[in-house]
Amino acid sequence: MIEKFNKKRMTIGIILLVLVISIGTVSTYSSSKSDENIKVDMPKESVNLYSQKNLDKLKDTVKSIDTAIKKVDKEKKEEQAKKEEKERQDAKDEEQKQKDIKAATEQAAKNNDSYENSNTYSNQVQNPAVKKAEKPGFKGQAFSDCSQVITVTNSSKDSKYATVNCYEKSNNEWKLVYSDMSSIIGENGMQYDAYRKQDTNTTPAGIYNIVYTFGWGGNPGTKYSFRTPTDNSYWNLNNGSATYNRWVEGNPGGDNEKLKTERLYKYAIVLDYNWSQTPKKGGAIFMHLNPNYYTGGCVGLDESNLVSVMRWVDPSKNPKVLICPRGDFSQYYY
Repeated sequence: MIEKFNKKRMTIGIILLVLVISIGTVSTYSSSKSDENIKVDMPKESVNLYSQKNLDKLKDTVKSIDTAIKKVDKEKKEEQAKKEEKERQDAKDEEQKQKDIKAATEQAAKNNDSYENSNTYSNQVQNPAVKKAEKPGFKGQAFSDCSQVITVTNSSKDSKYATVNCYEKSNNEWKLVYSDMSSIIGENGMQYDAYRKQDTNTTPAGIYNIVYTFGWGGNPGTKYSFRTPTDNSYWNLNNGSATYNRWVEGNPGGDNEKLKTERLYKYAIVLDYNWSQTPKKGGAIFMHLNPNYYTGGCVGLDESNLVSVMRWVDPSKNPKVLICPRGDFSQYYY
C-alpha cells in the first residue's frame, strides 16, 4: 500500500515540475509576444519582480502540495500500523478464547466424570428406587471437599436481579441456612468465567473461593481474615501491573478503586475470580452492600444479610460461591 502511494507521489511531483516549466515557458512567450504587438517598454525591474512573484507563488503551491502529501503519507503509515496492531491483538484474543474454551471444556468433563463414576451415580442408574431416596446436594469435584456453599442465581443470564442462598452440609445432608436473599449483580447480568472481560458490567459465572474479608465498618465477627482499609488503600485494576487485581497501599493511578471512601465497602467478601491476574478479564469481584441499582460485576446484599453471611462462612468448611443462571443450576445440584 505504501509503495503504491510513493509511486503516486512521484508521479504528482513530475507533473508539478512539468507544470512549473510549462508555466515559465508560456509566461516568457506571452511576455515577448505582448512586447512585439503592443510595443510597450516595461522596466526590467518590473519584469523581474513580476517573474519573482509568480515563482514564489509556484514555490508556495508546490510546498503546500508536498506538505499535504507528507501528511497523507504519515496518516497512511499510522493507519497501517494500527491495522497491524489490531490484527495482532485479535490473534491474541482468539488464542486466549480458545484456551479458555478448552480449559472450561476439560473442567466440565472432569466434573462430569467424577460424578458419573461415583457410587451414588451408579446406584441411581441401576436402581431407580435409590435415586428417589437420594438426598439433594451438590455434585462435581469442586464441591467434594466443602460443606458450605453460597449460591447466586438469576432468572435469566441477562438479569441484574439475583437470589442468594446459603447451604451447609451436616451428617452428609445439605440444608438451607439462609434462603431467598434478594441481590443486585452486574448491570448486564452474568457472563461465564471463560468469556468474561473487564469493563463489561457482568458478574462472572462459575465456582469461586473466598480469599478474605474487609470493610471500613469494622470486623462484624467473621472467621476469615479481615482487613480495614486506610485512606491510602486501593484495588489495582491496571492491566499488566504486577499488582493487577490486588489490594495495594498507595494510589496506583489509572484504573483503580479507592476502598475506604466507597459506601458499598463498609463490609465485603473477596472472591478469587481471576486471581491468576489474566489481563483484560477484570477483577475486584466482591460480595458487598447492595447498591440498589446495579454493580460492575459484584454481588450486592442488604447489610443485615451480608453481615449474617460473613459471620456464617467458615474457612475450615472450605466454602464455595456458585454463581450461575437459574436454568443451569441443575448442572451443579441434584
